[in-house]
Formats: sequence, C-alpha cells, structure tokens
Amino acid sequence: HACPPPAKPPPPLMPPCSGHMSGLSASGARKKPRAGLENEDGGVAETLNEKDLHGLRIYLQREEVALRAEAKQTLNHELIDLIEACKNLVEKTVAQESFSAALKAGVVKQVREQLRACYRLGVRLES
Repeated sequence: HACPPPAKPPPPLMPPCSGHMSGLSASGARKKPRAGLENEDGGVAETLNEKDLHGLRIYLQREEVALRAEAKQTLNHELIDLIEACKNLVEKTVAQESFSAALKAGVVKQVREQLRACYRLGVRLES
C-alpha cells in the first residue's frame, strides 16, 4: 500500500500586510503625520502650543464650576420638591381609614410613584 503524495499547504486567508497599518505607505516610505495630530513618536504634533492649551484649560475650568453649581442648585430644588410631595402624601395617607381605602383612592399608587422618584434621585446623588 503506497502513501499519497503530500498535499500543498492551503493558501493564506489574508494577503500579506502591505504596511498600511504600520505607518508605512504602500511603497514602504514613512507616512507624514497630519497637522495637529500625533507625530511619528506618538506625541502631540507641534501645532498645539502651550498658550492655546492654557486658554482652553481656563475655559473648561470655568465651565466645570458653573456646571457643578447649576447641578447642585437643580438637585436642591428637586430635593425640596420631593420633601414637599412626601409631606402631602403623609397627610393623604393618614387621612385614609384603611389600606383598601387608600388603594381605592389612588394614594397607594402615589406613594409608590414618590418612592420610585426618591430612589432615582438617591441613585443620582450617589453617582
């Protein structure tokens, strides 16, 4: 019994890399970095100077301070609104004779909705 001749290796699944992913052009020469982007060493190109960055940093700091103050004010208003709504629900709930009466009057549904709103605000405050 004779052995069959060895099979040819299968062709590669992908053609060999032409260098387009490695920073080389098709001819093998180094590509020039685009202006304002990374240079060949991976650092920021020289088109960004420190003066430009300084002005941008100051602007971003001011915007962050304003945003934080606005967020605090908004959360404080939401907290006050939730406290007021809870006080009103307590009065409605105490006025009910039984759970069944509160359920029929829709007070139970209002309490559940208010609890969900409080929970969501708590999650936002924690994050």
